[in-house]
Parts: sequence; structure tokens; C-alpha cells
Amino acid sequence: MPRPTLSTKIPPEIVPTYFEKLEYGDPADHFPPLGEIIAESAKKYPSDIAIIDENGNTHTFTKVYENARRLAGGLLKTGCKAGDRIDICMPSRVEWVEAFFAAFMVGVVVPADDWVATDISSYIIKHSGATHVVCLAAKAKELRGVVPGNVQFITVDAKVDGALFYPDLVAKPLDKDTEAKLEKIGKAMKPRDLAFILYTSGTTGMPKGAMLSHANIAYNATESARYLEMSRAKGDRLHCAPPFSHCFGNVFGISSSWISGIPLAIGGKFDPKHAVEQISQLKLTITYGTPTQFRKMLPFFEDPKIYPKKLLRTGIMAGEPCPPALVEKMMKLGCDIRVIYGLTEASPGTNATRSTDPPEKKWTVGRAYRGTVVRIEDPVDEFPMQPGKEGEVVIYGPGVMMGYYNEPQKTADVTSKLGGLKTGDVGYMDENGYLVISGRIKNILNRGGIKLYPVTIESRMMQVFSDKIEMVAIVGAKDATYGEEVAAVVKLKAGVKMTPQEFVDLCFAHSQGEKPLLSHEEVPRYAFIDTMDIPVSGRNKVLKHDLTKAVDERIKSTGMKKVKPSAL
Repeated sequence: MPRPTLSTKIPPEIVPTYFEKLEYGDPADHFPPLGEIIAESAKKYPSDIAIIDENGNTHTFTKVYENARRLAGGLLKTGCKAGDRIDICMPSRVEWVEAFFAAFMVGVVVPADDWVATDISSYIIKHSGATHVVCLAAKAKELRGVVPGNVQFITVDAKVDGALFYPDLVAKPLDKDTEAKLEKIGKAMKPRDLAFILYTSGTTGMPKGAMLSHANIAYNATESARYLEMSRAKGDRLHCAPPFSHCFGNVFGISSSWISGIPLAIGGKFDPKHAVEQISQLKLTITYGTPTQFRKMLPFFEDPKIYPKKLLRTGIMAGEPCPPALVEKMMKLGCDIRVIYGLTEASPGTNATRSTDPPEKKWTVGRAYRGTVVRIEDPVDEFPMQPGKEGEVVIYGPGVMMGYYNEPQKTADVTSKLGGLKTGDVGYMDENGYLVISGRIKNILNRGGIKLYPVTIESRMMQVFSDKIEMVAIVGAKDATYGEEVAAVVKLKAGVKMTPQEFVDLCFAHSQGEKPLLSHEEVPRYAFIDTMDIPVSGRNKVLKHDLTKAVDERIKSTGMKKVKPSAL
């Protein structure tokens, strides 16, 4: 039997009764390549504001598009060929948007985090085969000598010997020959062609390059904007806290706002107070962020001196588990926050809560996007699980990636028998398709044969102890009796004091009564209160592998004993 391959086609036999069809059919037959989509918005909204940069300067659709065209022409003149990879490795700024669009016009975008270690940055350039790198001067100096000598650097902020200078490339209009070359390349592009190689952060080893097509991105950006009811008529203006190097920033942020014809405000390096001040001063109506970013912004949203009016209409919270209590607090501020579930490999959104959802469903990650099927399957046999039963979340539909670049085995590892994307996430759905994420298959904790989900425990703790806890991470500590025991690494809020015994007793109290929040097995027996750092990746994901190792070493080196609830 031939090995299955990832596909954007949905097997008819798995389509549920609540499936929402796309009125336009297959996105690859409906949407043109991204270069044409970018040009279309520039024609529709020429003099309107497209970007408000970190200094408050405005940039029209025409200006951004024209600079992107000039940069694309400059790339061609410096040896770039159709299909070449363009690495963008710098903080979010207007030049990032222009370089993003320019790369779509001639080749393939390779977005990269600018803050990662040199070995990661150089690996992405080498592995993707990037011919050009658009970056700040400091990054060019850092990477020269550790990447192939034929890689051409383009610096944005200052000149560097041997590098091209961005302002010089966009200073002059294109000549006729270059215009003709761009037109020829554009006409040859197809919606199913590779547009994007976005390297997923991962928590171990080197990142993998998820390949996304023009149709993948156009579909996801359009549908995400639709769920937010993004509208020029409503006077919408978007604030995007996540960096443009992430799918969250470049698909939900840049692409959705450009397609919708609304302004996108860039805040520079994330600062919670500055972000809320920017929302107030610029009268922004939509905001994006991870729960961590919203948690940091919340005190400033609640300060009437900084945020005097309820300006925000809606927004997206995604990127990590979203505590219901945090969502509710944003709702009380008048912001109809939507929780979105997804992953880079799915372009990225697959599920979203809607404004029409009943209140009891607000704590889920909503139902599948139109045109997408999300199925819960047995992680081993891949048969469908019944409503309410946990299994692996598998994605089918137009957002599914083309595969991992030059990684056939890793692509096969995430491909289901029916051609779906195996996410590695554990979850369950109700009979109406509302999805709840329980955790990661690799992070499931096995306590004496009972499967526990750290993400679920963390979410419930943050819901109940939000006035005391800034952050909590649950891992499995080695245990001679149970194999693994629940260990909690806790960061308290400023001014709060608590001992490990008090924390365990508090958790135990919430495992009692008619509607316990935690099961008896989920009550931690090891508690590290403000005594250990919680390591996170550049994308705010807790590095559970590193934390588990650190917890085991601490227990072993100190002879630490388990904490028994005082009531037992």
C-alpha cells in the first residue's frame, strides 16, 4: 500500500454534519497567487493608510506596494531568480512588510526570528537555501562568515561593507526591463506553488521548515478576517503584538489586514504599557496577542488613565492555551475576544470561537474554520473517537501544509492514513464540533497508569488562582511508586507569598466537593514556588523537556520529599 501524502483535499467519508462549506469552492481554484492579491488591494485603496509604524508615521497602500515592487526588482538585479528563497530576519517594522510582499513577487519567503542564536539563524539560511537575507546591520555582521559566501545581505538600518542597502534599492522606480521580468515571473506563478517556508520553533533539535502555498495563506488570511468581521465600514484598525516572523503575525496580521484594506499598527518590540497606549492613542479596534501578552497588558487595560475608553471591538487570543478567566476579563472590557486554535503547519488557523457561540462554549477553541474538517482520532489506529472522548487532533482541508522542506520522514510522521495533518495535540470534541485541547501527546503525564494532561491542569490552576499566580508549569517528575508524579513550578504574582505546603493544600481543596476543579491525581506532590525559572522558547512556549530534566535533577540533588496534603 503506498504511503499517504499530505493533502488539502477532504475525504468525503469523514465530513461531519456540522461541516461549513466554502461558497467559493477550492481556494486554489478561487484565489490568485499572493502577488496578485497584494496588487489588487493597492489598486482598491491607493491613498488609504496601510501601515502605522512604531514612530507613528503612516504609509499608504500605494507606498508600501511600490516599495515592495522596487525591492523585488532590486532582488532580480542582484541575481535573484524565480523561486529563490528570501530570508527576512529582523524585528517587525514597515520594511518587514515590504520585504514580505517583494519575496512573494519573485520567489519564496523564509521568515525568521531575529532574536535566536546564531546557529539557529545560520541553519535556517543554509537549510532553506536562501540566496538573500533582509536584516538589520548587526545581524548581517553576526551571520557573515557562518553562512555560504554567495548569500547576499540587504541591510535596512545602516550600511555594511559587502551588503546592499535597502533604502538604495527602493529609491528609484523600476526600469522597463525589470518591470517585464517581474510581470513574467508573476504570470508563471500558480496558487498551489510554494510561497512560504516557515521554520517551527520546536522544543528539541533544529526547527523544521513548514512549506505553505499561496492558496494556503490566502485561504487562512481571508477566513480569519471573516471570523473577526474585519471591516473598513466599521473603521477597523489592527494592533498586532505577535512578531511578523510568526504565522500569527504575518498571516493573521499582515495578510488579513491588507486583504481587508484596514490599517495595521506596528508597535516595535513588545512592551505591554506601550501597546495599550498605542491602542488608545491610535484608536485601534482589533488586537492580537498570546495569553502571555494579554496577561501583561491587562493591568494597563484596566487603568482608565491609560485606556480611558472601550475602543477595542474584538481580537484574537492564540499561540498557547487561553485561560477562560483571562478571556472573560477582556470581554468585560468590551473586547469580544476570539480564541483561535491552529499551528504553523495548518497556515495557521483551524478553529475559532464566534460571536454567536453560546456562553458555555466560550472556554473551548471553537469550531472548525469553513472548509476545514477537524477530527479526533486514536493516536495509534487512527479510527475516529466518539464525542467527548480524547484522542489526537487531526486536520483536513485547504490549510494543510505541503510538507516539511527536505524532511520526507518528518512529513510522513505527521501524515494520517487519509492524508490529514496529525497535530500531536490531544483533545476532544462535543457532538456539535466544539474542540477542547487537553495537551500534547509527548507531554502526557502517566501517574500509575492514569493519563494526566499538564495543559489542562495549568489552565484550571490559572483560572482559579489568577489572583495569586503569574505563571505555572506542570511536568512529570520521576517517581519510584507511580512512575511519574505531578510537579508544579510556580511563579507568584508580586507581593504574594506561599509555601509549597500551602500551594498543595490549596490545590487539594479544589479537588474536593461536588464539582472539583482538579482530580485527586492532578494535585501536585512536588511544588517549586519561586525557586526555579520556567524556561521558554523565543515563541513563549514552555520548554517542558528542559524543565522536566531540571526538576528531576533538583529533586535528586536535594533529596526533596513529596508534599502530602495536610488534610490527608
